[in-house]
Amino acid sequence: MKKRAYKILDLVFIFTSLILAGFLFWQFQGNKSSWVVKEKSVEEKNTISLPYIDKLTGLPSNQEEDLEPIVMTIMIDNNPESYPQSGLNEAKIVYEAQVEGGMTRFMAIFAKHQQVEKVGPVRSARPDYFDWAKEYGLPLYVHCGGSPAALSLLKTERGLINFDEFYRSSYFWRVNSRYAPYNLYTSSSLWQKAWEDFGREAPVWQTFLFGQNITTTPASKIEVPYTKNFKVSWEYEPEKKAYERFVNNKKHLDDQEETTTASTLIITKNKVKILDDVGRRAISNIGSGEVYIFADGKLTKGIWKKAKPEFRTRFYDENGNELSVPPGKIWFMSVPEEVELEVL
Repeated sequence: MKKRAYKILDLVFIFTSLILAGFLFWQFQGNKSSWVVKEKSVEEKNTISLPYIDKLTGLPSNQEEDLEPIVMTIMIDNNPESYPQSGLNEAKIVYEAQVEGGMTRFMAIFAKHQQVEKVGPVRSARPDYFDWAKEYGLPLYVHCGGSPAALSLLKTERGLINFDEFYRSSYFWRVNSRYAPYNLYTSSSLWQKAWEDFGREAPVWQTFLFGQNITTTPASKIEVPYTKNFKVSWEYEPEKKAYERFVNNKKHLDDQEETTTASTLIITKNKVKILDDVGRRAISNIGSGEVYIFADGKLTKGIWKKAKPEFRTRFYDENGNELSVPPGKIWFMSVPEEVELEVL
């Protein structure tokens, strides 16, 4: 009898152990599943794509206004007396071209809804920039005075909204720490007010063909010798995935002591005519010429074409296929045809 009782107890113990083991296994699997779900949800959260594409940069965005932005174009000085400038790193696109004296001047492109505390020094208009500005619909063209040719053209120009500080001074301010004309600034809050007061419905404008070009030509450093005394160079920084700008071998710093950068650099060669003894220029940006597109430390060569002032400048390879503009902060440089670039 005792042996039979022990056998029964052994069976009960084994049966109970099996039930307990099954329960614990079930619990473990359940918890493991929940861990997997949690892990997956974090992964999904980290890979959620942004719903919009910025029309100016081609980058993903969480702002619906980036789909069809109203554009501000602002003339910014690049004379050494203007250093350090404000707002160039916040600009989505920058155009750079030579003016009298051999130095360059910038036209910085912003979306109206951007928040930028300080942009400048704001300087005078030049007609060469008008045809680039008109590629962005009906932008506010912000400047302070201009060359005689520019001011004459602006009187009848219908592709831009002429916004001159000479007549709209309340939308600008001057700082006492600098002397004129290198002390004039504006901001997003002021240009947003300016658009409310003077803006007009802008037509839909065409953007770039954004994408990546197939190229293996390395380009980690680019040198642009505008003159003997003024050389611009760019060096690719892989960690930033951007080119850092240098002027005469020194980093081009802004007023926050941040290096001026661009992720996509587009250099066009243009015919240039000297107009007078002052050195004012006429840059031919209607027609075609050589183009050099730099991104991700690589170079793509091609041809730029622009048929009319309001048409988008397009880029093509030797077979006539349109080249892409790599997404990101874009910096255009117009250089005279005779300038020899050095690419390393």
